[in-house]
Amino acid sequence: MDIQALNRLRLATGRERTALVELMETPEYGRLAKSREVQLKQVRAIGRDGDLATIVTSERFLIQNELDRYANSTSMKSSLNEALKDFNRIEKHLNFVADPTQYRIVDEAHNKPKHRINGVPRDEARQAFHSQHTRLTNLDKSRLSAAEKAVIGARQNNLKIGADLYQKMQANALGLNFTQNTNCERSV
Repeated sequence: MDIQALNRLRLATGRERTALVELMETPEYGRLAKSREVQLKQVRAIGRDGDLATIVTSERFLIQNELDRYANSTSMKSSLNEALKDFNRIEKHLNFVADPTQYRIVDEAHNKPKHRINGVPRDEARQAFHSQHTRLTNLDKSRLSAAEKAVIGARQNNLKIGADLYQKMQANALGLNFTQNTNCERSV
């Protein structure tokens, strides 16, 4: 075992921590922290409002913003581009689910039990909500500040709200009663 290499690594991580603490004491870091606080409040407000179109559009905006400003690797760019494609699928399905006649076609294509959750199709929109939630879960595991992780948590909450609203729209389009425990039953 190379003890000297391990000691150099320990020293380097200690220097990194010292530099981070010094950075956090600067006015610039204070402005950054304040901007993240404002962003968190805005993301939470969108979720509280419970408007599906606003939730979807805001998440699309945040994904595009990450792609335009922060994507610094091929895999990150690829993941964000796939997320944008997922949101195209969500928007397409929002149009389908708004028209019960069109949505019955989607329903018929997902008639196997394994393609259904809580009585409604696990269609591309529901899969896309889940995929983005998973992307954010993976991002939450990275080395981010507590403020950045709080924004990610608020975004995940918004995706859950959006998925629940979409599921209600599915149930309505199919003439199902949507109950609070997320089970759907045929209307009589």
